[in-house]
Amino acid sequence: MTAWGGEADDIRLLVDELAELLGRSVVVNDPLVRQIYGSRHFEDEDPVRIRAVLQHEIGAEVTAHVLDQDIPHWPGAGRLPGAPALGLLPRWCVPLRADGGFLGTIMVIDAGQTLTGTEKAAIDDCAHAVADLLAARAQVADARRGERDRALRGLFGADDGDREAAVETLRDSGFPDRAQLVAMVVEVTSMRHSDAQLELALRHARSTVEAAGRTPGLGLVTGSRIELVQHRPSAPATGALRETAGRIRHGLVRALGPQAGIVAGIGSPVTALARVRTAHRQAVVAVRAARRLPALDGVAAWDELGGDAPLLSLPDDLPPGAPAARALQALDAHDAGPRLRETLRAYLEHAGSAPRTARALNLHRTSLYYRLNQIRELTGYDLDSGDDRFALHLQLRIEALAPRA
Repeated sequence: MTAWGGEADDIRLLVDELAELLGRSVVVNDPLVRQIYGSRHFEDEDPVRIRAVLQHEIGAEVTAHVLDQDIPHWPGAGRLPGAPALGLLPRWCVPLRADGGFLGTIMVIDAGQTLTGTEKAAIDDCAHAVADLLAARAQVADARRGERDRALRGLFGADDGDREAAVETLRDSGFPDRAQLVAMVVEVTSMRHSDAQLELALRHARSTVEAAGRTPGLGLVTGSRIELVQHRPSAPATGALRETAGRIRHGLVRALGPQAGIVAGIGSPVTALARVRTAHRQAVVAVRAARRLPALDGVAAWDELGGDAPLLSLPDDLPPGAPAARALQALDAHDAGPRLRETLRAYLEHAGSAPRTARALNLHRTSLYYRLNQIRELTGYDLDSGDDRFALHLQLRIEALAPRA
């Protein structure tokens, strides 16, 4: 099996014929530099080629080196520089393209730059044929997924009619409707990878989930996200769901490298397909939490967000200039602004208890009262008022949960 999900017999014939003609090793890689097919060796292999054969991967550092060459934007064939420290010899590299899309590369080791013009032309001819085969295979795979993807869009969407139709479609296909159903969203951000590379990595993650033995599911790739629904025979613990999300993230890290930002959000389990949309919306909010709160280590579960859950559900474009926001800005404008903010936050988090706040800040109580009076004067808010304390505390939490610049 290949990274593209099918036997590579037709590609094998083309690549083996080219390799015999050149008397050199030839490799076809997908956009993430994962091998689709490699010819036999001609005593020209390097450590990277050997690792690809034995371990079915070339390693994160070599992958990063290749991706840094920005091959998807090359105008045509070119020379991939070697990396001696990584055991990588220089290669002649031809981008594989069809209908403007980048499908991968053909690479031939050429340490001595001895390929002739005729040989390079033969590589180009093979590349065009392989690209056509890959494009046709992807088109067939996309057609097969069409109905399933439409059903998942309906299941996650807001239209009641589409959702009812989606439930019927999934029931008819044999997807359980009375198991414990879990919605999960995994999101990737990366400046290094093209849209095609991100989509390929997400599709591979989806195929891994759909082929799982004990917890199979379905997935929809939308932009930089994969939106999943899995079914389980019994109610899963949050810890088990976090482990599942962690495995998906780990697979994406292996494909894209540690520089890619990969986060996952998990909704509460539900017991009917008609309720999956609620769980999906929760998972989307949990993704926000995973992206914004480093302490969550990239995975957030709705059931663990507590009071932050409704705040994270707020739109990012709230109208500016809320009264409590202006009050905090007045603190910030003061010379002692950071210290007063810290004092206010501690006071509110300790339920307005002066003794506990003083201990937490290691302050004499007289100093604490002086700071609280400053806060009252600068903000105009009465810290003895429950409503005023709530407004300030809410604004502090909203700001803490806002998207990071």
